[in-house]
Amino acid sequence: MTRRLKIALSVLVAVIGSACASGQGGEAGEPGPPTDVGLVVVNEMPVTMSAYVQWRLGNRRRLGEIPGGAAMPYTVPSRGQDLRVIFVSPGQSPGDPPFPDYPPTSAGDRLRGVLRSDRSVYYLRIE
Repeated sequence: MTRRLKIALSVLVAVIGSACASGQGGEAGEPGPPTDVGLVVVNEMPVTMSAYVQWRLGNRRRLGEIPGGAAMPYTVPSRGQDLRVIFVSPGQSPGDPPFPDYPPTSAGDRLRGVLRSDRSVYYLRIE
């Protein structure tokens, strides 16, 4: 192997190694920036409800069924700055619910979405 080829290969390995390490959060062993939102979905209704998460500029994603009086934790990928939780009776389509509130959220946030017994929804930020 010529000296130039050895140098070129060494530089290539260094560049690739640096690019791989920079995607890991900077220093070795440090986690990268958060990419998810933590949700605790609470159903205060006495019956099981299906829960969906929807980002303001995105599609809905089904979270699952929440039994009456239960709370279920979820982790969802961050897809924007605002999200809402939609509750419907199992087997029904969520459609476009009448409550237009999208609490501001960003990656790394933790939020509690609560369906009250009067079918209203409110949100609490979890510290």
